[in-house]
Amino acid sequence: MKRIFKYSIIALLAAFSMGIATSCDPEGLEIVKTDSSKYKAPVMEQMSAVNITKQVYNDNGSFTFKWSKAEFGASAAISYNLVISSSSKKDLVLSANIADNKLTIDAQTLYQRLTGAEYLNLPKDKDTSFEVYVTATTGSDFDALKSAPVTVKCFCETTE
Repeated sequence: MKRIFKYSIIALLAAFSMGIATSCDPEGLEIVKTDSSKYKAPVMEQMSAVNITKQVYNDNGSFTFKWSKAEFGASAAISYNLVISSSSKKDLVLSANIADNKLTIDAQTLYQRLTGAEYLNLPKDKDTSFEVYVTATTGSDFDALKSAPVTVKCFCETTE
């Protein structure tokens, strides 16, 4: 009885495997490629100066970065990365895997990313600037589109 049950299970698994293998007809699959000439990179919107004073920092105000939507020639979920740079540090990701075409960031986090030694390390209490750009992709193994960088003037008051 055990032998019959064992062979029955093996036969069922073999039949199931064959059914799955033959149900996918590669001849019926259509490969769709989009024309990369139809790709449209996102465009960063110019923003007013970022001024993080003690009051803005303590009230935890916010700042919004906006850009136009990228186009890949077909309907797809797009993921954006917002990247900042200064003369001393290049291409630091401010935020990754953003689903929308804007990012609102609180003043304390932005202050840390702008003035922190491990980040842009911009001087405090001095007019300065940083560059920001956005990248867009439909996945890790696909083309990434990059906007032109936009220069943003900023002032970060010492908060301690």
